[in-house]
Amino acid sequence: LDSDKADIILIVNNFKIKQGEHVMSWDTEPFNKAFNMPNKSFAIADVRFANGADNNFVEMLLQNIDLKNFYGYAGWNTSANTLGSLLATIKTKFKANQYNDIAFKKLQLIRFLDDWAYQANVRKMINKPQDISTMMKPYENKLFKILGINPIENIKYSYPWNRKFEIEVDL
Repeated sequence: LDSDKADIILIVNNFKIKQGEHVMSWDTEPFNKAFNMPNKSFAIADVRFANGADNNFVEMLLQNIDLKNFYGYAGWNTSANTLGSLLATIKTKFKANQYNDIAFKKLQLIRFLDDWAYQANVRKMINKPQDISTMMKPYENKLFKILGINPIENIKYSYPWNRKFEIEVDL
């Protein structure tokens, strides 16, 4: 497909041979290339690893992100969840008659805190569900600056099924 004719470019951070998996510690080649942000609307599906983001890719993305053209990020536990939630986000932003930038940025804050900060990083530091507020604070502060969000006090993290596999981020 000719990207010049596309309304929105979907960028997929994919694996080469096999998908990595954070929970089982199955490694895969991490992202290690230069990446230029598109000059038009784009969204990112991060599926290089199951159960969380590719740290190398997210760090590069956050250093270079163009919020003006950004339509969303997702890096869930499965490729299907990643693509499904991302496509819903894209469609909502693209078709919105009264677009709410603050709501969109809060949604992205949740995705990055869950998919990247917790799933790819903090979860590895704990053995069971516990208070992770202190561990999440550096990620929160970084994302507030990058996404242009006023700091949100007392973000709550909980475990809906009392297992460390999944958290709920409550803004």
